[in-house]
Amino acid sequence: MQQAQQEEQLRRAQKMQRTPRAEPLRTQPFGPEPTQRRSRTPWVLVALFAVIAIVVGGLFIYPTVTTTDGEAVANDMMAAWNSGTTQDFSDVYAQRVVLTTTDDTEPSVGLDEVIARATVAQAGGFRIERVGAFTETEQLIAFPASVTTDDAGSDELLVVLRVDDAGAIVEQHVIWQTP
Repeated sequence: MQQAQQEEQLRRAQKMQRTPRAEPLRTQPFGPEPTQRRSRTPWVLVALFAVIAIVVGGLFIYPTVTTTDGEAVANDMMAAWNSGTTQDFSDVYAQRVVLTTTDDTEPSVGLDEVIARATVAQAGGFRIERVGAFTETEQLIAFPASVTTDDAGSDELLVVLRVDDAGAIVEQHVIWQTP
């Protein structure tokens, strides 16, 4: 009987050597091997970050790259007053322009009077720059500005422009801010 048990054990041992061991069952039938498991989280985060960066960047960059027609007219007007060339004034103002300010008794009428007034202002170191947001309708443009001169320092003012259908300034009103 002992011999029969030994023979049985020997047969089982030989059978086990011939039979390949069964692999353990996978928990993910189509997934990667546990040793090769890679996380997709970093790629998802990178893609999400890229989308957010594009959207947020667009919100900040788009307004600085694009200007409306009214903003372009106002920027050209300020450039003309800051540069002093006759051609710059001719490009932005209509021939029949009227310029009024709150400290004048008589308006400047016509392009030649506006250019003469700008020449005098520029001789005193006149510089104008926008200091706030543009407000515009179809033919009106308004914006706060700051004017600096060599002798008077800096003053705040409101500029209101009316443009014709071609986009040329036909009226300019300057409202000086009093402290």
